[in-house]
Amino acid sequence: MDIDRQIRFYQQKFESNPNSLFVIPLADMRRAGGDAVAARDLLIKHKSTVESNISAMIVLGKCFHETGNRDAAIELLQQVLSKDSNNRVVAKLLQEYKSTSVTEMDSKASIEITETPEVIEEVQTPEVKSTFVTMTIADIYLQQGHREKALEILNMILEESPRREDVLEKIAKIEGM
Repeated sequence: MDIDRQIRFYQQKFESNPNSLFVIPLADMRRAGGDAVAARDLLIKHKSTVESNISAMIVLGKCFHETGNRDAAIELLQQVLSKDSNNRVVAKLLQEYKSTSVTEMDSKASIEITETPEVIEEVQTPEVKSTFVTMTIADIYLQQGHREKALEILNMILEESPRREDVLEKIAKIEGM
């Protein structure tokens, strides 16, 4: 599926349920398609979703970085790491963002930022997840009446694989209950 088609798909899903988590993959597809500004603005408009969802925070952090707001990207990704200290994807992004040279908007100066030892150690040290994250586990939680735990597991799956339509549809279904 090409990026424009994916954007249309998620736009349609999002328009049918504007309070759903479809805002996250829609924003990520817009960002991946080269429109980080529109993606950033969409996530900022849906601030409550971003504040309560690690995947949304990561996408917004990437948008900030791609639109030149490096400091906001780093700050947001550090918040994610404080909530999920084992998130290797975010640790790698932080290492990358902190270690790159930043050119100011007027192109007159650049500042070299060095990575922090904690972030480097986090990236280089493999961690074992204590929670299995599968659709089956989410289904079991749901059958037991633990809707929030099921959503948490599904969001973890979505964080690892943001383009999984089956996970997005399951989330939308649970949210509609």
